[in-house]
Amino acid sequence: PAFVKIPLPVIDNSNIDEYLARAKDFPADGYIYSPYDEELFKKLLAQK
Repeated sequence: PAFVKIPLPVIDNSNIDEYLARAKDFPADGYIYSPYDEELFKKLLAQK
């Protein structure tokens, strides 16, 4: 598909510790990697 709407992760009090624990693994530009559901991405990308 030419356009895919990807759900953004929600970072809140319930999961902030998980992100902070991995902060050393984030690149210097500050981009935060989030865990994602690979099956969801496959389904979104397969849409026509």
